[in-house]
Amino acid sequence: ERDIRCSNGIIHKIDKILVPPTASISTQLAANPNYSLLVQAIAKAGLTSVYSPSTSAPATVFALTNATMTANGYDATTIAGLTGAALTTLTNILRYHVVASRNFSAAMKVGASLKTTYVNAGAPTYLTVSFASGVFVKGVSNPTAFQINPVDMVATNGVIHTVAGMLKP
Repeated sequence: ERDIRCSNGIIHKIDKILVPPTASISTQLAANPNYSLLVQAIAKAGLTSVYSPSTSAPATVFALTNATMTANGYDATTIAGLTGAALTTLTNILRYHVVASRNFSAAMKVGASLKTTYVNAGAPTYLTVSFASGVFVKGVSNPTAFQINPVDMVATNGVIHTVAGMLKP
């Protein structure tokens, strides 16, 4: 039974205990070996604070797996050696994977634009949401959208979705 109305609200019957998150976005990423290259890239780009927002200003992170990072030319050696324009490019891409608000997959709407933390020549940048057997996001310079899965990994300061490809501004 769901949506049990009572005088002071609505009761929702659930079948398991709800446990609040205990780790931040950055802690969860660092604890998962599938994100080690992303964690290395965040540190190299100096974006630790972007990926570790306060709990009062949560974020959504579209996390890149090691396989996605490597497929796009960012292995551990390459990341460690980045300087100048190449480092700026990676920094911009990493900022493009963060939205400065908590967005759960069930609340995303078809055609919605999610404002990222990357600003290009003074103008905000956006990701576009679509659906086709799951939730997909597309960067402006991506020819196609990428599925996010797994979704809704809740953190104390936001939510993480793994994205199947690198989003390009």
